[in-house]
Amino acid sequence: MIIYAVVGIDPALARFAMAFTVALAPVLLFQWMVQGLRQQKSLAFVTSLYLCLYPPAIYYAPKLITESLAHVLILVLLLIFYSFKHHPTWRNAAGVGIILGCLALTRPVFGFLPFYLGACHGLFLLMSKKETLIFIKYWGIVIGAYCLMMAPWTVRNYLIHDAFIPFTTSGGHVLFVCNSDLSHPDIQAGGYTYAQESEFLKQFPPLTEAERSKILSQEAIQRLLEKIEFLPNAVLHRALNFWTFRPDPFDKNWSRNDGVMAIVYLPILFLFGLSFFILPFQKYWPLYAVIFYAFVFVLPFWGAARFRFPVDALIVTIAFLTGNEALRRFFFSKGEKLTQQA
Repeated sequence: MIIYAVVGIDPALARFAMAFTVALAPVLLFQWMVQGLRQQKSLAFVTSLYLCLYPPAIYYAPKLITESLAHVLILVLLLIFYSFKHHPTWRNAAGVGIILGCLALTRPVFGFLPFYLGACHGLFLLMSKKETLIFIKYWGIVIGAYCLMMAPWTVRNYLIHDAFIPFTTSGGHVLFVCNSDLSHPDIQAGGYTYAQESEFLKQFPPLTEAERSKILSQEAIQRLLEKIEFLPNAVLHRALNFWTFRPDPFDKNWSRNDGVMAIVYLPILFLFGLSFFILPFQKYWPLYAVIFYAFVFVLPFWGAARFRFPVDALIVTIAFLTGNEALRRFFFSKGEKLTQQA
C-alpha cells in the first residue's frame, strides 16, 4: 500500500519489496535467537541458514500475499516480546502493541492475538507465583498501543460502512464458503466451495460489504448447525492440511514439490513433536502459544500449509533447539558413562 501510494500501482516493484522484506526473516531469526532466546551464535546461524533455504520461504517471498509479511512481523514481535518479557519497560510494551497492530492489519486472523498472548502471559506468571501488578500495568500499555494502531482503520471502516468493523468485511464470505454445506466433498477435505454463495445472495437487493458479511455469517452458522454431524471430519482435515508437508493438500496427484517438502519438512515436524518432551516450556511458551493460536484459528475455516507459513520460522526454531538439546544430552550421557567405566 505504501509503495502504491508513492509510485502508483506497480506489482513488479511491490513483489521486489515483498521479497526484500521476507529476506530479512533469517536476519531477524538470528538476532532473536541470540538476544531473546540467548542461544549460541553457531546454532542461530545454522537455523537462520535453514530458513534461507526453506522452500516455502523462497516460493512465497515475491508473492503479494499477507502470509509473507506476517512471517516477518511475527519474528519482529517475538524479538521485542522476549525483550519485554525479560525487561518490561513502557517502550518494549508499546513496541509489542504496535507490532501486534501491524500483524492484525496484515492478517485479520491475528486480531485477537494481543488478548490471547496477554492471557497466556498472565496465566504463566500466576503459575510461577510472580508479580502480577507490573504485568497488568505493562500489558495495559500493550493493549493501548494496539488499539491506537487499529483506531484509524476502524474509524475509516465506520465512516464508509456505518458499522463497527475493526478487522475486515470478508469474514462472512470466508465463513460461508467453508461451512455452507459441510457435506460437500471439498469442505469435507478441509477446503471450501463457492458453489452456493452467489445463488444465495441473489435473493437480496444490492448489499453493502458490511451487510453482506453479516448475512453470510448468520446463514453459515445456521447451515453449519443443520449439518453439525459432518463438522468433526471437516475440522480434522483442516487440522491435517495445516500441518501437512504437501504444498497443495487438495491435489490428488503426487508432485516433485511434495517429495522435496517431505524431505525438508517431515524431520522438522518430528523434532517439533519431540520438543514437548525435551525443551523447558517456561522458556519457550511464547513460541508454542503463537503457533497454537495460528493453528486453532484455521479450524473454523479451511486449512492449507500456506496458512502455517507465518509461524513456520517458529516451528523450525523449536525443531533446531530440540535437535541441539537431544544431541547435547546424548553426548553428555555417553561421556558420563565412559567416565564411570574408566
